[in-house]
Amino acid sequence: MMRTTKGEKTTPAFIPAEDGAAYPLFDLSGKTRREDHLRKQLDDLKKEFQEELTLRIRNVLGTSSPRASVSKWNESLPEEACFWLSSTTGIHQTLEHPVLALDKKTLLSFSELFFDGNPDSLTDAQIDNAKVTGTDDRQLARIYQSFTKFVGDDLGFDTSSWSRKWLEHAPEYELLWNKVTVKSPNWSFDFYLGWPVAMSYEEETQRSGPVDGMALASELVDVPVTLRLDMGQVDINLDTLNRMKVGDILPLDLFTTVTAKAGDSECLQGHVCDLEGQLCLRITQNMGMS
Repeated sequence: MMRTTKGEKTTPAFIPAEDGAAYPLFDLSGKTRREDHLRKQLDDLKKEFQEELTLRIRNVLGTSSPRASVSKWNESLPEEACFWLSSTTGIHQTLEHPVLALDKKTLLSFSELFFDGNPDSLTDAQIDNAKVTGTDDRQLARIYQSFTKFVGDDLGFDTSSWSRKWLEHAPEYELLWNKVTVKSPNWSFDFYLGWPVAMSYEEETQRSGPVDGMALASELVDVPVTLRLDMGQVDINLDTLNRMKVGDILPLDLFTTVTAKAGDSECLQGHVCDLEGQLCLRITQNMGMS
């Protein structure tokens, strides 16, 4: 089955998977754009962030010799990490918080240095049996809090209500990761810091205490609404549908006018347009929502 466009140009009903690699994914969700925006924000902080971490680590370890250096931020999850320090808040109960990640040797290195030892003297048996102690928790909490406050202040997030929390496994949400290398003349170790992609734009808002009627009406203005759009369709025959496999590409026809709904309520109508690689809706009618 062939499809015909307005210009009488024919195209196949679908593109086989072996040819599909030539077709880049469209960033419908804006995820790539948010990652790029956040990465630039974080990379711009590199110099000041290195100085902040160096001072904090020296303070935690009680020595002036180590210096911290940070890498560029990327999406690579640190596979060697097995301890994950994050945080939680009673206000929003969001699962997506920044993370400090480290392996067993780095965990023990902090304790070893705190008690005037040398990380290079750690044995394999000691490393294999590493567990988070109260001393480790207090030391790493100070570094984690320094990290979240420094970056949070720059991005516009209030971290003062956050409480630290050790995770049982690696976080499953999207983060940008940074490798921190701590060096002195006699030793070195690495750990990782992760910042959630979801925390790239919106500034947290906090609410407390009862509100009156007028205040409640004002608060409702900020209630989030999920809009769903039925954007297009494609007509194919049953044989074509049955022959398609994973990786094949199916061309779509977008509707001329798209309707956005909140639940069953029609709220907006408009035309699909492109804004720097992200699909957008140019509004032609606003029906509102009561």
